Amino acid sequence: MGRNGLHFSISGLFHTKLYFLDDMRFLEELDNLVLPRLSWEEAVREMESRLSQDTFLVFQRLHRSFVHYRSPRNVEKFYGFIYMHGLQDLLLRFRRPRLEQIGIGFFQTLGASRSVLEIGAGTGIWGELLRRVGPEVDYAAYDACQESREFMRARGFKICEPDPERAQFEILLCADSLGEENADEDDWLTEPSHQARPDFPDIFEERYGIIAKLKPWKAHLKPGGRVLLWEPFPARGVFQAIRVLLQRDGWEAFVREAGDTAFIEARSEPSR
Repeated sequence: MGRNGLHFSISGLFHTKLYFLDDMRFLEELDNLVLPRLSWEEAVREMESRLSQDTFLVFQRLHRSFVHYRSPRNVEKFYGFIYMHGLQDLLLRFRRPRLEQIGIGFFQTLGASRSVLEIGAGTGIWGELLRRVGPEVDYAAYDACQESREFMRARGFKICEPDPERAQFEILLCADSLGEENADEDDWLTEPSHQARPDFPDIFEERYGIIAKLKPWKAHLKPGGRVLLWEPFPARGVFQAIRVLLQRDGWEAFVREAGDTAFIEARSEPSR
């Protein structure tokens, strides 16, 4: 049991050798990187205090588009604005509880793996934490937002573009990244009765494109490598749909429970 009552318990993972990291150490290092949590309202007030009135109005417009229509263009424009105006620390503070949820699962699931490619890395927070509390890991990152890539490159991180001729990794990490661009504006997927439909996985893929987004990166996995995929879906039925889609696409996939959240662990070829 870690600080704040966080607890991690999973079984049946692909690997057998665990890298031990207690919850307290992870949370202490997170404290060193991220200031205390802000609610969204508090984060917005702080943004307003940092920006001119006209620039804050631009932020509000971009945020409305980001929330209501998650197209690639709207997502990139929103995050580009955040990095351009140095507001990424406020987003991290708002996301602090979610970082704790993911981190407890990620570090315990890392196992003996020593190379990680993060897709949709944002600020590179997981790379920073690996530098501090993980084993020696070869970490590289990619983000569709150019300003994010520039930010991470300035912090000394390797940037990896999708290219099958480039390096391969043992882990592809997707931490609340693949689902940000989606076409689920009416929240159809969150309705429990819809999740019981036999065509639910297909409709999910039409709206989120998780499998399509993973395809360019599959060649970057070493033989026997794994994908660790987190998304903030409250309904477990959505994770089961992702599992079904991955299995159809030739992955060996499982839904894992970690504390009060869930994630997908998948291997591109069956374990023996």
